[in-house]
Amino acid sequence: MICGVLGDPIAHSLSPLLHRAAYDACGLDWEYDAHRVPAGGLAAFVDGLDASWRGLSVTAPLKREAASRADEVSPTVVRAGVANTLVHADDRWYADNTDGVNQELRALLLTRHGVDRPLKCSGRTGLVFSRCTPAR
Repeated sequence: MICGVLGDPIAHSLSPLLHRAAYDACGLDWEYDAHRVPAGGLAAFVDGLDASWRGLSVTAPLKREAASRADEVSPTVVRAGVANTLVHADDRWYADNTDGVNQELRALLLTRHGVDRPLKCSGRTGLVFSRCTPAR
């Protein structure tokens, strides 16, 4: 199986390193590479892929294009208007957006546990939430 990350610029991405390590740890003989795709080029790139491709991570400036190119989109993509994930199955491309997951989980924990400020922990295990994940 082949996967990859698309964007422009993309050479700085650590996604290939992280995904290859995960595939290796899981015993998967999968590929994952970075591909420079400029704005306006996502549909042509995706349409040129064969059945060996399983998924794509999508970053700037291609997130709106990913949502438009998909054959089916998740409710999150409908709400956000953009996608950062394309999954290829049954000759169709499915889009999702995982960028907001951290914020949604953080909001849920804050609501359920009443935490309204950052916790100050010294020498304890904690959970860190990023506030800078761009949905668009």
